[in-house]
Amino acid sequence: MLVRERVIQALERQAGSFRGYQLAQHHDLDQCRQFLIEVAGWPSQRLAEPLAGMPASGALPTAEHDAAGGPVLSFRTKWSNHEQARQWAMQVLMGRTTFAVDGSHIPPQRTMSIPVALIQIGWYENRHLPGGVYEKDVMVEVLPPSELGAGGGADLEQGWDERLSLRRYIREVERVIAYMQAHAGEEPPPVVFFDGSLIASFASRLSLEVQNAYASHTMRMVMTSEDTGVPLVGYIDTSYARDMVEMLRAAGGACAGHLSDPILYAPLMHWGDRTPAYICARDDAVLNSYVDEASGRDFRRRICFTYLKTTADHPPARIEFPLWMLEAGRLDEVMDIVRAETVVGNGYPYPLETADAVAVLTMEDRERFYELFRQFAQRHDLPLRVSRKLLSKQQRRV
Repeated sequence: MLVRERVIQALERQAGSFRGYQLAQHHDLDQCRQFLIEVAGWPSQRLAEPLAGMPASGALPTAEHDAAGGPVLSFRTKWSNHEQARQWAMQVLMGRTTFAVDGSHIPPQRTMSIPVALIQIGWYENRHLPGGVYEKDVMVEVLPPSELGAGGGADLEQGWDERLSLRRYIREVERVIAYMQAHAGEEPPPVVFFDGSLIASFASRLSLEVQNAYASHTMRMVMTSEDTGVPLVGYIDTSYARDMVEMLRAAGGACAGHLSDPILYAPLMHWGDRTPAYICARDDAVLNSYVDEASGRDFRRRICFTYLKTTADHPPARIEFPLWMLEAGRLDEVMDIVRAETVVGNGYPYPLETADAVAVLTMEDRERFYELFRQFAQRHDLPLRVSRKLLSKQQRRV
């Protein structure tokens, strides 16, 4: 049991340390932020000089760096109330299709003698037409023992989790790719929202085989966006990326290693503001593998990012997108669509919020699935053993 008084006493003993940490962080932030403001006024050519020859500089400037003339591109449309904001959002979205995918899964149950898992991919398409034309649907996939491995024990269970997470990710990406291919060349094109980064750096801590699988599928999604002309938006609500911090350090700035891009920009931005677009030039094993072997096309420096302020009291969200969108002059219109969807979603893109609601699997869903599998095994004379405790719970709740 947690003893409240003892916790308070222990915290009070460390009050000085916490204050010192905050002061040091504020000092580091101020130094780095001042250098960011200075560098934002440099022409790209001057900025490119200290970055030249470096295998990874965190970020590289685009044409927007020069056009902005500062660290932030202001959103000049203003409203008096939320109703006006929603009216603006509806005008922006009218006739523009948005699409989002999300996934969930049910892992194998230790108390069942036959391992079985389920993956559910949900999607939401809104055409923003009068009368509310939209689609919500799911795809369900059952994974039998042959696709989960054989045997047992804790190591296998850890392997189950890794395999399930990868399989779910691949199915999400495949659904996005299929959608973009089905809408290739449409004008105006739909805008596809992807929940997460287009740079699968998170996979760098996994086995090389799994890492390569994440990298190849994510790169193929980016390549498909370029080939079809369908804008793709990777949305990261809470980002700890430090690509701009690394670029500023490479350019000679005193930027501490613990800083992140969003907290660097946060006080410089108001709702709707965004930063100029930069190319991600991260020193990352996953990103460095973004080369398509079949065609030789290189995407290692063809993914951009910007930071967008979507709420008044939180750091900006990170938005990633393929470079072709900037080159084709699509970025401003897409960013307005992102802004509009965050107005509808009260700070978070409504398509992603809805896709998550479609795909999510609750604890009750898990128990229903396990009970459906138990009944399935019985019909097919499969020798399934289920713990008495689990069976009792399922029979009560299904």
